[in-house]
Amino acid sequence: MSTTMGTGGAPGSSGSVPYLEGVKVLDLTQYLAGPSCTRLLAELGADVIKVEMSPFGDPTRAGVPRRDRRAGGFVQQNRGKRSLCADMRRPEGLALVKEHVRLHEGSVEITDAPLGGARFVVRIPREAL
Repeated sequence: MSTTMGTGGAPGSSGSVPYLEGVKVLDLTQYLAGPSCTRLLAELGADVIKVEMSPFGDPTRAGVPRRDRRAGGFVQQNRGKRSLCADMRRPEGLALVKEHVRLHEGSVEITDAPLGGARFVVRIPREAL
């Protein structure tokens, strides 16, 4: 499967550009499902910035198997992304993430479904920025 389209929209034609070139994504997901989805966006050419919670980052960083002190699952699901670590419980960390939302001209929804099935949603409406 080609991840590019040429001037006529035909996949893989000469002068091709990635489908999502120019698209900016602020990734506030963790574990598996969200990082898998945003990895696909990165593979299609989007500029993905993964935002991780300070001080330890995404919980899958501690996973196994490990090679060169890095968890294989974390590397697999987050390849092709840039990274930012911020403590959003602190005003300066939240301000940093809000600034990135402003730079990316969008709104943010953080969702997580831990084993208990609870859903945690934080929305930062564009007007609040």
